[in-house]
Amino acid sequence: MRAPMLRSSIPSSLAALALALILAVPAAAAIRSVPANLNTSAMPGNEAEDAIAVNPTNPQNIVTMATLPDVPSGLFEGVSFDAGKTWTRKVIGTGGQLGEICCDQQLAWDPYGNLWMVYLLNTSDNVPVAVSTDGGLTFRKVTEIVPTKPTG
Repeated sequence: MRAPMLRSSIPSSLAALALALILAVPAAAAIRSVPANLNTSAMPGNEAEDAIAVNPTNPQNIVTMATLPDVPSGLFEGVSFDAGKTWTRKVIGTGGQLGEICCDQQLAWDPYGNLWMVYLLNTSDNVPVAVSTDGGLTFRKVTEIVPTKPTG
């Protein structure tokens, strides 16, 4: 038994054109909206535990971080102020004010354009909290969360 055919008052050539446009527009829009993968560190090998954050007050400002293979301490950091066209690249957390960072960094912007970072250290179980007020170019440690051991 054949399924009943639907009749349309639209000429078949116009219907075919409309269908082609409906199918093509979402595909083209999806292609334009998916950015290419980018190695922001430009280093050989693999980094891990990546973090990326886009400034809500300036979407052109993007910050990426990753742990580096085979280093005793430090994180890769990439900062862009032109939506990823160019990057300022450096390694942070090899000592000094931020300490010796090992891993597990996380990033979050607040509504005022401050970038907050938490991370783990090689030297203690504390969780430092740092802030950047210049789009991620520099960080200042503001506190450390000290874990407590439950009694009992």
